[in-house]
Parts: sequence; structure tokens; C-alpha cells
Amino acid sequence: MSGSRSQRFRPLLLVLFGLAALFELASCGNSLERGQKAPATALIEAYESELTRYDEEGRAIWVLRARSLQYFQQETRATGIELRFFNPEGRELLRVEAERLVFYHRLGDLLLSGNLRASDPDDLRFSSEEAYWEEKTRVLRSDSPVRVERTDLILMGQGFEYHPDQGVLTIKDARVEFKS
Repeated sequence: MSGSRSQRFRPLLLVLFGLAALFELASCGNSLERGQKAPATALIEAYESELTRYDEEGRAIWVLRARSLQYFQQETRATGIELRFFNPEGRELLRVEAERLVFYHRLGDLLLSGNLRASDPDDLRFSSEEAYWEEKTRVLRSDSPVRVERTDLILMGQGFEYHPDQGVLTIKDARVEFKS
């Protein structure tokens, strides 16, 4: 008889745990509205995942593949990332690999860091330690040291701006080395 009583209480316990979890999520949202910090633990964690950002017309802006993703109220954090940017026609404009990424939900901006390596379809390759993607202007920029490599030259500088829609990379404080 005691075994059947515990079986009857099991669904009730599951409902109580579920309500407690919902209350915790709701209280996190309310505290964020009051300007407090996001919770220290992720609301959702995923591994070997893909995340796509779409524009208002439903076209992919970028696709992120990550070894791990952690979804928080205000941002998503990822590690071991590959990020591909697209133009409105769906053509790939830029591929970026980095150790870490932070996606800011409200702005749509991205912070990439750790051994960043990028390449475009025209075989332009550059590397840096970090960069910031501003979705509003569709520009990838950095103040970190940058190294650009082509088959005929190496270009180094301190900071860059890359406009993937135009395929234009601007290097600040540049120094060129021609390969022989």
C-alpha cells in the first residue's frame, strides 16, 4: 500500500518542481527589469548546436555553429564557434572562427574573441584576438592587432573595419610585408 501512495505523490512532486522552476524564471525576468545582473546560471545549455539570426524579411543574416551554447536572459554565450555571414540574396560573405562569442539579444550585436580567424570568398584572410559585429551598420570592427594574409603580401596593423557587403577591409596603422 505504501508503494502505491508514493506513486500517487510522484506526479504531485513533479508539478511542484515545475511550478518552482517557472517561479524562478519569472523572478529572474523581474529582477532584470529592475536593472540587476543576469542569473549566473544559463537558462538553456546546448552542445554541438546551430543558431541562425534572421532579418525582418526572414533572410539569414548569420549562422552560428558552436561546440557549446549558453542562453541567458539578455545574451547568448558560445564557445568553439564558426560564424558565417550572408548577404540578402543568401550568398556567404564572410566566415569567422573564434574561441568565444557573446550575442547581445536586444541589439543583435556580437562580440568575438580568442584566436579569431576570418576569410571571405575572394580568399582574403585576416586574424585578430577580438572583434565586434554591429548589426545596425553591418560592420565588423576591432582595435586589436590584426594580420591580413594574401598569397603575395602580409599586412599588419592595429585595428580594422570590415564591411562584408562591400568586401572592404580597412586597416589602421598598417605595415606591409611583400612575400618574395
